[in-house]
Amino acid sequence: MVEVFSLIARSRYMFIALPALLVSVAVLAAPRFGFAEEPAPARQAMTPVAVPILMYHEIGDGPNQLYVRLGELERQLRYLAREGYRTVSLSEAVNMLAGKADRGVVAGYKPVVLTFDDGYRSHYTVVFPLLKEMNMTATFFVISGRIGRPGYVSWDELGEMAAAGMEVGCHSARHLDLARVKSESVLGDEIGGARSALRERLGVDVSHFCYPSGKLNDAVVERVKREGYVGAVTTAPGWALPGSDPLRLRRIRVNRSDSLRVFKEKLTPPRTHAISFGGTIR
Repeated sequence: MVEVFSLIARSRYMFIALPALLVSVAVLAAPRFGFAEEPAPARQAMTPVAVPILMYHEIGDGPNQLYVRLGELERQLRYLAREGYRTVSLSEAVNMLAGKADRGVVAGYKPVVLTFDDGYRSHYTVVFPLLKEMNMTATFFVISGRIGRPGYVSWDELGEMAAAGMEVGCHSARHLDLARVKSESVLGDEIGGARSALRERLGVDVSHFCYPSGKLNDAVVERVKREGYVGAVTTAPGWALPGSDPLRLRRIRVNRSDSLRVFKEKLTPPRTHAISFGGTIR
């Protein structure tokens, strides 16, 4: 009788232990027989794309073509939203040009960069609220030596913009014609010193430069590179294209006299670079 009870006990133990044993074997054997959990898919390589970089200056009424009225800016931004454009920072655009974007492939994805030069106060009082309302972003190139002066953004205002997701770029310290600067020390102050001031006061990275008045030469571009910038914009007209020198990026100037029809025409891409992420850029 004792032997019978002992056999029953061992049997009950086997019923408990056997499933656990089978699970352990399955776990150990899974990689060998292809049952392991699927690995995360590798990041998909992106096709480099052409990107329009729009160039604005002062927003409001003024004496020359650099002044774009608020009503015109609003119509242009609403057109971009209606047509499916998505504003991206210049940092994102540089990655897109190189095929290194983190964004997924989306049918008809149409990136556009909004840049505003000089750091006027209208960029804070007028442009910034409009961008937030429309869930858009922009890159603001500021002259470090003019921050806080009458007519220009203050450090606090610029910090608020940066904290809200706007990108801050450097437009030199004093807006000199850098192509005429002979002193390495002055060149360093205008390009590197201005960047350091922005980074220290705002606590953000400053990766992009804007050549004052579009004036540059090989020495200036080389200094921009040495100071650690990864991208720089010019005033040369045209789209930023894959394969372009990231330190000599072209832009599309928006003038006060541009009608919405002209604005649309300026957004027409070069025929050889009309394909964006999964769709045609209109």
